[in-house]
Amino acid sequence: MRSATIGFTEPYFLDKPIQVGVNFYLTRYDFNQGQQALHSGGQNLSPIYAQLGTQNLLNYVQNGHGFSVSSSYQLPAQFCARRDQPTGTTGPASVR
Repeated sequence: MRSATIGFTEPYFLDKPIQVGVNFYLTRYDFNQGQQALHSGGQNLSPIYAQLGTQNLLNYVQNGHGFSVSSSYQLPAQFCARRDQPTGTTGPASVR
């Protein structure tokens, strides 16, 4: 299996606190059932696989490539303020 990923993120897009990023990736997965059995079992199973024929083996190559784009924006502080206390109070309310 081989893979490569490269990305870039700009923390202040257009001089504003908006984060914008892009990632590119490439992957290649090469599966050969005969080689896999040789590595995991320690035996050479090539003659057995030759008798079965190449149509009965799982041999494939899987390629992938693509990209992703992301962006984020920091929420204002008042969005995260506690909602259980009325605005402007500093302590517990007194009861009369």
